[in-house]
Amino acid sequence: MTHLLRAVHGDEPDVPLLASAYGVTLLLAVLCLDVTRPIGIVVLQAVLGLDLIGGVLFNLTDSTKRFWQSRPRAVRLAFLAGHVVQPLLLGFFLTGDPAPALALFGYVFLAGSVLDVAPGQWNRIGCVASCLLGIVAFRGSFPAGHEWFLFAYTAKLLISFSIKTA
Repeated sequence: MTHLLRAVHGDEPDVPLLASAYGVTLLLAVLCLDVTRPIGIVVLQAVLGLDLIGGVLFNLTDSTKRFWQSRPRAVRLAFLAGHVVQPLLLGFFLTGDPAPALALFGYVFLAGSVLDVAPGQWNRIGCVASCLLGIVAFRGSFPAGHEWFLFAYTAKLLISFSIKTA
């Protein structure tokens, strides 16, 4: 559990900042719920919302940035690769067609892999540009009411995680 907390918050987290981020994460995750769906889908939405929205915020903290940027490239790419799960869950359980979800994952993994070696301003501009391109290219890939997923997924992995500190 300690390693997981270090991966999420880094070695020296700013506790008041984290408390605020947890509050915002919880609020936004609740706002993303579609309670007209079956309970299993609502639980899935809640888990994905907490993970993705929390990831957008926490991956931008200095302590989390230091933690991940000090890891070998292979570990950072494994982090990206592990995020195949979220789009697949939505693809299988909401649309019944995982193909668009796999395409989104492929795009994010490829972009994130390139951004991982991009220097300085190329990295920062590339992160934002690739996130925006992904949102435009994959709009309409997920059911109504789940548009937040596309933004949160691409923002978490292509901006919050991939952007390097100046």
